[in-house]
Amino acid sequence: MSRASLLSAALLLCAVCAAADPQQIVITGPAKVSTNGYAFFSVVGLASDDLQKTQVSCTGVGADGKTIPSDTTTCIPFTGWGGGHTLFFVAQSSGRYTIAITVNGWRGSLDRAVDDAVSAGIDAELLGQLQSVQARAAQSYPYRNGSTTLEVVGANPPPPPPPPPPPPETGQRWLILVRESQDDSASLAWQIMQLRQSEYLISKGHLFRVLDDDLPSAEPWLAELSGVSGPGLVIAERLVSSAGQVLWKGPIPKTYNETIELLKRHGG
Repeated sequence: MSRASLLSAALLLCAVCAAADPQQIVITGPAKVSTNGYAFFSVVGLASDDLQKTQVSCTGVGADGKTIPSDTTTCIPFTGWGGGHTLFFVAQSSGRYTIAITVNGWRGSLDRAVDDAVSAGIDAELLGQLQSVQARAAQSYPYRNGSTTLEVVGANPPPPPPPPPPPPETGQRWLILVRESQDDSASLAWQIMQLRQSEYLISKGHLFRVLDDDLPSAEPWLAELSGVSGPGLVIAERLVSSAGQVLWKGPIPKTYNETIELLKRHGG
């Protein structure tokens, strides 16, 4: 066997071992996707009891080096019929994106707090107690992570021109979806993609936005959706630069067609 063949076999063996190692989280998917084109990534290394302790993040950087706004990207985890873990991804802007999965990410905050306490020279007895908690947490809640990168290529949509001042009743609406990653599903991911690309919404001048409940911009809508379980939808009047009167709020319908019919019943 040639030296090149031996090297290739060794690299393949390392990749297989990494995927089989329960301490590793391996994200596998395409290296490149077009703007507004959707992609699926498989995730290996997560147990069923890891899900509540897991965070998914997605960050993008454009060609100008600036961070891409998070509300132009959708990255939703869900569990398939066979029990495997999958990520659904779609982005409206070109750039380089990093998808990361972290189990017990809160441990990083604890470790930094202990390091700061050491630097501050706090009481030795109290420091010892903090370090004991740190050690117990590390043993009971091990920190694990994995990441992957991909390029999103293609022309970015041009910025919309400033809208003219609307008449008293324009019929244009805001659809604001507030979601929590643990409530995501394949059907929700599919509906989000349909709403983002909906010819009906575009032709009527309606605007659609997805907000993660951890974003500061989601806070007023979380208050509106108080008591609603799962992904919540708000339909509001569209003003020149903001949302106006709330016309309907509640759980998002199960399908795109049901959402459009609900919108029509409320003036859209």
